[in-house]
Amino acid sequence: MGCFGLRKLVGKKPPPQNYYYPADTVVRKWAPVTPQAQEEKPITEKALKVVDDSPDKDILTSDESLWNRAYKQLDQGLVNKYEELLAKQRQQINDHSQNETNEKRETNCHEDLDIIIKNGLEHTQGQRRCIQESFAQDAGWILSVKDLICEAVKASPEASLAWAGVCIVLPLLTNPHSATEANKSGFTYVAGRIPYYVELERILWSASSPNSDHAGLKEQFYANMVNLYQHVLQFQVTSVLRFHRSWKQNLVGDIVQAENWSGMVSSIKHLEKIVQQYAAAISNEISRQHLNQAEANTRHNFESLQKVAPLAKRHLEVDTEVPHIQPQRYEEVLSDDERKCRQLFCLASNVMDTSYESYKSGVPDRLEGTGEWLLEQPHLHQWLQQDKGLMIVSADPGCGKSVLTKHLIDNVLPQSSPLATIGYFFFKDQVQNTQKQALCALLHQLFTSNPALIKLAMKSFSNNGDNLVNVLPALWDIFSQVLKDPRVGQTVFVLDALDECNESELTDLTDKIKSIQKDAESRARFFLTSRPYGKIMSEFHQLIDESPRIHIPGENEFENISQEVNIVIKHRVGLLAQRKGLNATVQSHLEEQLLEMNHRTYLWVHLVFDYLERHSFRKVRDGIDDVFILSDQLPKSVNDAYAKILGKSDDVGMARKAFCVVLAASRPLTLTEMNIALHLDLKKDELELESDEDFQVSLRNWCGMLLSVNDKKVFFLHQTAREFLMRENGFSLSSERGPIDMKEAQRVLAVSCITYMNIFMPRVDQTHLGDSTAIDVNRAFSNYSAKNWHHHVKAARLSDDERLEPYLTRICDPKSDVYASWSELTLVEKPPAHKRDECNTLWMAANFGITSVLKRILQHEEMKTWKIVGLAARLQTQLYVLTKSTSTAPAVAKHS
Repeated sequence: MGCFGLRKLVGKKPPPQNYYYPADTVVRKWAPVTPQAQEEKPITEKALKVVDDSPDKDILTSDESLWNRAYKQLDQGLVNKYEELLAKQRQQINDHSQNETNEKRETNCHEDLDIIIKNGLEHTQGQRRCIQESFAQDAGWILSVKDLICEAVKASPEASLAWAGVCIVLPLLTNPHSATEANKSGFTYVAGRIPYYVELERILWSASSPNSDHAGLKEQFYANMVNLYQHVLQFQVTSVLRFHRSWKQNLVGDIVQAENWSGMVSSIKHLEKIVQQYAAAISNEISRQHLNQAEANTRHNFESLQKVAPLAKRHLEVDTEVPHIQPQRYEEVLSDDERKCRQLFCLASNVMDTSYESYKSGVPDRLEGTGEWLLEQPHLHQWLQQDKGLMIVSADPGCGKSVLTKHLIDNVLPQSSPLATIGYFFFKDQVQNTQKQALCALLHQLFTSNPALIKLAMKSFSNNGDNLVNVLPALWDIFSQVLKDPRVGQTVFVLDALDECNESELTDLTDKIKSIQKDAESRARFFLTSRPYGKIMSEFHQLIDESPRIHIPGENEFENISQEVNIVIKHRVGLLAQRKGLNATVQSHLEEQLLEMNHRTYLWVHLVFDYLERHSFRKVRDGIDDVFILSDQLPKSVNDAYAKILGKSDDVGMARKAFCVVLAASRPLTLTEMNIALHLDLKKDELELESDEDFQVSLRNWCGMLLSVNDKKVFFLHQTAREFLMRENGFSLSSERGPIDMKEAQRVLAVSCITYMNIFMPRVDQTHLGDSTAIDVNRAFSNYSAKNWHHHVKAARLSDDERLEPYLTRICDPKSDVYASWSELTLVEKPPAHKRDECNTLWMAANFGITSVLKRILQHEEMKTWKIVGLAARLQTQLYVLTKSTSTAPAVAKHS
């Protein structure tokens, strides 16, 4: 048969195979190192010596498998019997093979073991059907162990010594009585544990490093593994020999040696516990070592990063500076004309004008935790990641659209699109509500961000001069060129409150935006906000139907907005409690009462707390109840708040006049201009005015919060305030007079302009102010009056008002000091040089369409027929223009 003695066999390693993963000794893979301190060892020295017959240390140093080392420690007599049985088994297999093939093949000892195992498994497979039919329940283990051994032999060829004996016995266990005995004696238990031992050895071998500092612990672990394997092999060899004796011999042997069988199994289980303890200790040690290594690596990486950080910081600074270096260079080389052209688009040539920036700065900042109804929208996040696209946000009045728009401009967009150019415009009804103003603001921001782009506007500037900002086709053409220029990169345009855009221009504006979105070359994104008005939303109806994600309807977020308004209420209650010294009980009660009210919006909260701050109440719970219930003082809605504010006005007449001036003004007036406009009187030649600070207090006492002051300019608090004053049940709720209409508002401001121009502007050369802080009455309202009086006169239809005829005559008479004072401040069409001495007042009156002046002149002066005919033709033209202008909305004023 070839070989057997196995004593010689076990000193040799099996030949390498593809699936073989060696369970080598600790000595070869882990060189001995100094053991750790005793207190760091997870188990004690006593536990290491539980088994007295541990293998000698010299055995552990040999280059062989642990199973082979264990086999060397078996009793020689037992080994001899076992090897005889294996040799006999191998000879029987050889004899059978020669009968079939008539060939004899020489094999080595490891191949002999593999052949024995294979033969035993095949013999068991052949009896599977018999087993299943006769005693399937008792022999269930036999049916399953065959597959287990097949896989185990492949995974652990070094355990072939143990598996060979098992496979010799396996066919014998098809006998019911033998199978029962195998279960009772523990043979099935021990055989089933062999794969576990081998796998445990493999895992710990692969998890350790050659230079680990727990080699001593590993050495003891493998010594106990060899000890365990020795007991397993002793049990397996004894069992194999037992099952090959006759049944009677087994019966007698079992009766005599029953305690020995039980003792051997107990020893194996005891050694298993010791091995498991060492395995756990080694696992913990390996984990600790890995953590220490990870910590060391982290420390090393951190130190490396610290060294690199200054360099990275410098790179970041350079990367940050690069986008600004080139614009700065272009800025330095801009010509005077280019700078003048760019400034023109700002539409703010002096401190009297209000730039687009001031409207944004006047919007309150977002309070933390509010606006989440929009900021958490998935559609918004998707839009933020795109290079181009449209986003439309609609919401009811007072829901914080402008506040969120400002937050988007100042915080969200710079973070999500740091390289994009951001342009914005806040529409304000009758103040900045035109396409021209919006386009100029956006272009100014583009030209400021990238000065080189101003060259795209210079041709139009050369053709139109300062009037370029009023030529809408030219502005759109420049805007289109800029968007297509490769230097512009990504752009984001934010337009707030489309509902406050001039109604006659809205369709054209939305068509242009849609056209830009369809342009494949454009990389522009648009963010639009509006009230959910049908007319506005219908402009984008088709786009929304095609792509619903471009629209976020805030009007459907009422519950979320209400919850966010509660955050503002709690915040404002806390501030009010500090100012008024409310104790915790009263503060909590006030908060509860406010949170229970219906129709809560941001605007309502603003108005309510203005009321609470301005009015006193008893600082007890009953005092709060008085405010809410008994006196019914607290407003229930925004309009109710406006009505209550007007009901508390110190002077409703002055309040109405102030509202008229703000409604009609072509631009926001400064506090000084407003002060003068409200106090002018045709019957008084002098004007005494409060300081701006005192006048602001008076204005607040008359108008409450319906008017607000920002950057020393006067505005309506909100578009809803303007709407309230002009509605039937608005101003009339707090006054016997009805709502304010635009004709009334235009008349009030027209009379103020006419009065100022006749009485105070001629005195401008006589003004000598000793106090630099005093108001220059003769100059402060000059620019506005000179440039807007004619617009207000036409809009109020005062051209034929005979009561104003003397004052309008002085304005139209080129020989008067009134004409001289105002004509120098604006461009006035003058008659030809050769005709300036002839009927200049008549000529100017006809030019401006002032019919009351024309009637007086024609009635009291003799005129040649040809002059009358010429003037009549000119008057007819002016009357046509007048009729057309008064049949439409008031013209938008130019920025002075």
